[in-house]
Amino acid sequence: MTKKVLKDIFDEKINKEDVYRYVTNKKKNNYYGVLKYAVLIIICIGIVLFKFKTNVFKENNTYDDNIYIKIGKVNIFATYEEAEIEIRNKTENKMCLTGDKSTKKLYLENKSGTKYSAINNEFDYGNVVMDAKDIKKYKVKFNKSYSISNSAKYLTFNDIILNYDEYLSSNNKTNYTNRTTITMDY
Repeated sequence: MTKKVLKDIFDEKINKEDVYRYVTNKKKNNYYGVLKYAVLIIICIGIVLFKFKTNVFKENNTYDDNIYIKIGKVNIFATYEEAEIEIRNKTENKMCLTGDKSTKKLYLENKSGTKYSAINNEFDYGNVVMDAKDIKKYKVKFNKSYSISNSAKYLTFNDIILNYDEYLSSNNKTNYTNRTTITMDY
């Protein structure tokens, strides 16, 4: 029951002021009721300060002629989000998920357009290459801190090179055109 009450308070389904008024009005001069409310507030603060974590299962998929992307379990912490992402290369070519057009290769975006970059994973350090017909799973952290009112709406792979071998043999890599960007619901 305590976990549900805490979750409802964080999700703003229960107004904290209403809980306080209920406890103090219902039990005037009842120190037990006031103490119970104080403990609830301390627990809430402790959860936020010491890595509040919740698990969310997202079943958002995107299908493309070339790529299948599935978002699995998402862990939300106080200072970052972590998502499990499965990617399938459905082509006969090697592809690179982290092209050279932008520094933000993989990011989350909220409804106002703020972008939260992937941190501490393969997408930060150089090229993430997938062989033909390959399936890979990644655990990706994003620099998005927990907020009730600011949730991510989209996941974007900003620069995917669809034929990596052709790209490597190209003389003009900056004008190479066999690329795509995938933005999906998060």
